[in-house]
Parts: sequence; structure tokens; C-alpha cells
Amino acid sequence: MADNQQNEKLEQNFEENGTQENKSCCSDIQDFKNKYIYLNADFDNYRKRIDKEKKQWAQYGEENVLKNVLTIVDDLERAFNQLDSKPLPEELQSQFQGFKLILKSAHGLLSKFHVEEIIADAFDPEIHEALAQVESDKHQSGQVVEVYEKGYRHNGHLLRPAKVSVAK
Repeated sequence: MADNQQNEKLEQNFEENGTQENKSCCSDIQDFKNKYIYLNADFDNYRKRIDKEKKQWAQYGEENVLKNVLTIVDDLERAFNQLDSKPLPEELQSQFQGFKLILKSAHGLLSKFHVEEIIADAFDPEIHEALAQVESDKHQSGQVVEVYEKGYRHNGHLLRPAKVSVAK
């Protein structure tokens, strides 16, 4: 109770005898308060920017690793395409099945990290890289004739464009 009365007396005394010095102190306090608010907002923006950059770096690293996995998958698929056309000796069948399991595991890994194959139908310059234009009676102009290298997306972003030939 005594503290409240004392505070009221001080406030009344301050209002009655407010000197230039007191007004200057109030102004300084307001300036410091404004600086604190701006500094707090700047720090909040800094933290948000750093969080965003960390996510971008993590995604960049993940995509870099996935691109390297894709080259291994491509090599295995090319090898299987060559071997499927020829009969294999009995003693190589078990190794062939083992490599098929490795390829299946690699596809599972890509699926786990949300990597999707780009379906090549009509040519789209945003997801396809045209390596050649060919004459084709079976395809309309602008349609993909042959896929030389599959394209992939990762979380909706283009990981690697499909390399294709396009009908004239």
C-alpha cells in the first residue's frame, strides 16, 4: 500500500516538474524500445532464412546422392536389357537373379526418397532433352520416339531430364 502511494507521488511529481532531462530520458527509453523491437524482428527473419537455407542444402545434398544412384540404376538396367535378349548358361542364372535383386533394392531406395520416373509421351522441353529429331510413320510430330536415358523427378523437382528422340 505504501509503495503504491509512493509511486503515485513520484508520478505526480514527475508530471508537475517534468524537466527537459526527464523528457529526454523518456525519449531515449522509447528509442531503445523501438530498437529492441526492430532487432528482435531482424533476428526472427535471420532465423527463418537460416532454416530455409539448411533445408535447401539438405535437399541439394540428397539430390546429389540420388543422381549418383541413378547412374548405377541406369547401368544395371542397360546390362539387363543386353542379357535378356540372350540365353544365359545355367551357372550364371543365380548371379543374374542376385543382380536383379540389387536393381529391385535400388528402385525401392529411389521410391523411398520420392524419386519418380518421368513418363515420356509428348515432348516437353521442361522435362525432356531432345537429342535427335527423327522421321517416324508411327508417331505424330512432337511425340517422343525413343528414350535414351530416363528422366526423374524428386519431390516435384526435376532431378534429371529424360534424353529422347522426337518425331519430326
